[in-house]
Amino acid sequence: MVHDDSQNHPQPSAAELLATAVSDDLPTGLDLAEVLQTLREQLMRTSPDLLRGYVAGKTRLRDALVSGLQCSLAQAELLIDTLEARGQIHFEEQDAPHGRWALH
Repeated sequence: MVHDDSQNHPQPSAAELLATAVSDDLPTGLDLAEVLQTLREQLMRTSPDLLRGYVAGKTRLRDALVSGLQCSLAQAELLIDTLEARGQIHFEEQDAPHGRWALH
């Protein structure tokens, strides 16, 4: 008989998973929805203008994750790249090169 212990052991948060990672690779089981929510919370009081410019805006996104998740710069960059690749964030080039980053 298999005993399901999942109710007694809640899933670790994104911050906990990143803190215990042995490398800068993203740990298995990381919830990208939680990462995106952390990013939203960190940027809630930020002017959308701060997300203008591809490199400058992406740097601010990375720094927001470092602050919100207490992860390394390398982990935050990998998270931002992963969110971008999965379409959860993207750069809107309506008036390139002065476009800005949008979160979904």
